[in-house]
Amino acid sequence: MAHADVFRTPLHSELSTNSIDHALPTISRLPPELLAHVFALYVEDATARDAQSALRWVGITHVSRRWRQVALQDHSLWRRIPFRSGQRWADEFVIRSGPMPLEVSLEYDQAWNPVWPAHLLVKHFPRVERLLLRDKDPSLARSDVGLLDQPAPSLVSLSIQTIATTRFNLPLRPFDDHAPCLRHISIRRCPRFPWTSPVLRNLVSLRVALVATVHPPSSTEVLDAVRQMASLEELALLGDLPRFSRRMELPPPPIPTIELPRLRSLELQGYLHDCAGIIQPLRVPATATLHLSARWEGPAAEMRVLFPLLAAGGWFAAPCPFVTFWSSADDNFAVSARRAAATGAQGADLDVVLQLFWEDARSEWSSFDCMKAVTEALFVPKDLLDLQLFVHPAWTPDAWAALFHGAERMRAVGVDRYSGPALFRALAEHGGEEAPFLPRLCSMRISMVVLEMGRDGVLERTDAGRNLFACLKVRAEHGAPIETLSMFKCRVEGCVEDLKKIVPFVECL
Repeated sequence: MAHADVFRTPLHSELSTNSIDHALPTISRLPPELLAHVFALYVEDATARDAQSALRWVGITHVSRRWRQVALQDHSLWRRIPFRSGQRWADEFVIRSGPMPLEVSLEYDQAWNPVWPAHLLVKHFPRVERLLLRDKDPSLARSDVGLLDQPAPSLVSLSIQTIATTRFNLPLRPFDDHAPCLRHISIRRCPRFPWTSPVLRNLVSLRVALVATVHPPSSTEVLDAVRQMASLEELALLGDLPRFSRRMELPPPPIPTIELPRLRSLELQGYLHDCAGIIQPLRVPATATLHLSARWEGPAAEMRVLFPLLAAGGWFAAPCPFVTFWSSADDNFAVSARRAAATGAQGADLDVVLQLFWEDARSEWSSFDCMKAVTEALFVPKDLLDLQLFVHPAWTPDAWAALFHGAERMRAVGVDRYSGPALFRALAEHGGEEAPFLPRLCSMRISMVVLEMGRDGVLERTDAGRNLFACLKVRAEHGAPIETLSMFKCRVEGCVEDLKKIVPFVECL
């Protein structure tokens, strides 16, 4: 039956289907519970492939009487309500889902902003297990906000997603303080979050992007709320965090600890002092990971204070700290460091991935002295495995040698048009020494470097191109070849074939 014909058939009519098995002896002999499981896999796949056509899979009920009977008796197939397909189908799915918990996804835009979905959900909200509310237009008047004031005895997951210009406030007493099964909350752009609500105590994951408000929560209020969430496994607080002291003190002042024995990951984004204020009291398993993106208000020289402050909480002993910083003086600065396999033992070897970005030459962060101070604070050169360096102004070969000559374990490096030419030259000049520069380097990633260009109809290699070829040849001749070369938005013209003669794998993106 054609797809269009499926939806013109009355919902409750007995279809004129062929009662004879349709030459499918294997699947026709499956027990009903196995056939229902096959249907469930098909529904999952069909929904993932085409979420906008939520009714496409309903065609399985029109294949044979047996298939229709099995599908209608399996209430779990009908628990995702297709609101976009119209009120008639939404009502039918609610009926066919029987006693099963419901999964609700409401996505509003200018083309679809009806009131009836909220009215339907009011009747069946105690059955809602997963609730997703998404706004794609800030001018819409939301009709579903009142749902969050009702008790939600079955609700497990709440997700509210809005576009950048929209803000969404949770009630001060969400779900009338009754959501005993609630485990997951994810809210984007929330000026007011109910930190004191008891429904937060059983959360397993909490992700909130906070925005500025006239009456922001106090730091004590937020920390007390987190202290009550003993089952947390994932915590992400982003944006306008509660304000903490702007003084960076070593050692940090004593704060009552917060035990989170199940935490697997922590993500914070905001001003450095506020992030540090949240991190300091936390006590988490050694396997927990940290992703910190913090705005730094102080001068570059105070970077040395930062790392002992964070280390006081034991985060740099964790397996995968990933830390990003940008300065308030210019938003183009960022420093990222990742320690990928730390044991936490004193003096233990660490595997380190370092990313450094300087784009504003006028900033004090661009100075070589600052660069040296930051790298010394972040890692011991011998621990470095992977380096991505995008700095301005351009580096010199001496700068490379001064900062990274001890990085004997480094296997990969990523550079751009500023830092790349100096690296190529440093590798060429020091590649033939008894103790060559970066002896284990085997992979290079190059971004936006001009290696070759045409002049008057003739292709000529640039200085960067000549230095790259020179370093590749020197390393190949001395038994330390580059095995992988990835080039992103580079001008290579006709030199790719020549590169492939030296490097086994060359990739142009």
